[in-house]
Amino acid sequence: MAIFKKKKGEKREWRGKRRGSNPAEPKGVGPLSGGASGSPLLPGGSGKGQFISNIVSVVLVFLIISTLYSTISSTDKVKTSEVPVSQIAQDISAGTVKSVSVSGDMVNVEYVDGTKKISKKEIEASFSETLVNYGVSAEKLAKVEISVKNESGFGYWALNLLPFIVPLLLV
Repeated sequence: MAIFKKKKGEKREWRGKRRGSNPAEPKGVGPLSGGASGSPLLPGGSGKGQFISNIVSVVLVFLIISTLYSTISSTDKVKTSEVPVSQIAQDISAGTVKSVSVSGDMVNVEYVDGTKKISKKEIEASFSETLVNYGVSAEKLAKVEISVKNESGFGYWALNLLPFIVPLLLV
């Protein structure tokens, strides 16, 4: 509490305790100084240094997430070429396809000579329906082993849930 006293003909005089005037209190440490870091009103450090460390942390988190995503999403280590569905339909009609495995929107094709190729199909339509639309006959389809695999496991759930969980963790 400050007390102002004014005598006749004198200037105002401040009597009372000023903040930070305690000799036992180290300089730069007070209620508005932000502590020993020296940054006013910001807890925990100098503004510029903490900002840079936050940027570095965010970049590292994105690099880790990108690495995990690329590791999980790469299912086949063998390099296979990607072809359009129309090419697969032509190859089935020609009789050069041994088996087809459909998993979600990915189509894995194994040829009679042992080569493997991949393709993407529409999610809404079944693969056999798509092949019929491309003009593949029922007799040619019957000669090809077609298997459908439901997506499951850790990779499936991680790829579907991570886009929702990661932003919540960052907040």
